[in-house]
Amino acid sequence: MSYTGDGTSGRQIAHDLGIEPGMVIVKRTDSGGGWLTWHRSLSLAYNLELQATAAAYSAGSQIVSANNSTFTL
Repeated sequence: MSYTGDGTSGRQIAHDLGIEPGMVIVKRTDSGGGWLTWHRSLSLAYNLELQATAAAYSAGSQIVSANNSTFTL
């Protein structure tokens, strides 16, 4: 799925899974950068950012929550 971001904090993105996902991965397509990854077992203060050759916690939560119909950025 894809969506067009607008920089709005707290934006909810709809998904059609029908269940709460255990993991959400977001990748920008308009510029470089890592894959922002949210997992239900990670602290809400951090997301895991996957890079080409490594993974690291990213300070701040770009993906903050997920439920059975949306995830929130």
